[in-house]
Amino acid sequence: MKKLVFTFSLFAVCYSFNICFSQNLVPNPSFEIISSCPTSEGQINYATPWFSPTFYASIPMSDEFDTCEPQWPNGAIGVPLNGKGYQFPRTGNAYAGIYVFADYEQGREYISVKLISPIVAGKKYCIGFYVSLCNFGDTLFEPNLGSTYAIDRLGAYLSDSMINLNTKYIIPVLPQIENPKGHILSDTLNWMLVSGTYSSKTGGEQYITIGNFYENDSTNYLKVTNSHSHLSYYYIDDVYVLDCSDTLGIENYQNSTSINIFPNPASDYISVQFSNVTNDNCIFELYDALGNNVFSKEINTTENSVNISFDNVAKGVYICRILNADNLSIYNSKLVIIK
Repeated sequence: MKKLVFTFSLFAVCYSFNICFSQNLVPNPSFEIISSCPTSEGQINYATPWFSPTFYASIPMSDEFDTCEPQWPNGAIGVPLNGKGYQFPRTGNAYAGIYVFADYEQGREYISVKLISPIVAGKKYCIGFYVSLCNFGDTLFEPNLGSTYAIDRLGAYLSDSMINLNTKYIIPVLPQIENPKGHILSDTLNWMLVSGTYSSKTGGEQYITIGNFYENDSTNYLKVTNSHSHLSYYYIDDVYVLDCSDTLGIENYQNSTSINIFPNPASDYISVQFSNVTNDNCIFELYDALGNNVFSKEINTTENSVNISFDNVAKGVYICRILNADNLSIYNSKLVIIK
């Protein structure tokens, strides 16, 4: 089915995902609304109204990934398999991506957007976004792509005016929201939350910019693959700026569930155990290394434990994914099936 590309109301987004985005000051927070299907790198501006605040040779650098684009190697920015790595969106069908570190230069990429309304002085805001390290460097058939390193220095900067710089290097500002120093963001399978709180003395901040604002000497990094890219690249999804008194909105963005799957490796079946899963019906899916859906089954979480049979699934290594009724991924894991 061809994907329809259109703009719709905030009410529709709120209804579809059961997360009232009208409470979120970030427009298009999961990069779902696109002006047209992106076809190459550097097209974050297709996820309106997001944009790249930095340019190199007048060309924007940050990326938009979407299921409307063919998967790698037929397309560079498809989902889940693309020219940077392999990842499913945390929600919906899309996510953004930026390069945040290199061992040979101070190169950086960022994404920015104008908030729906400015920050109010004295009000406490809960701010966050989810990231996942791209992992193409783990594969032998594309040794020059993906991330060589994982880093700690990711954050968000709130500003009164739009940043628009013709540079491929660091934006020299101090972010108000930061991942803790020394906490390496190395997960390539799950989405990691970078979050914090912010209270403005003067108010008026109306732009949020996400990236690494520190030089290499001030960035802790860890080599995680043998990729020849010499880079660190992260996917980004579900950005939020919420009034901290809005506990329901914050819970929707920071939902936590407990799911256990065993045995792993498995032969003929697995058992799925649930805790704190609010939706009665979820979808269990298996994907192969090329992003193909090879197994799908609806499961009822009210039973607390469900057995799933794999009689017709070939042996191999798969990505196991569970989606709730709001199309939110609540579990991702590697699953090995042996026969």
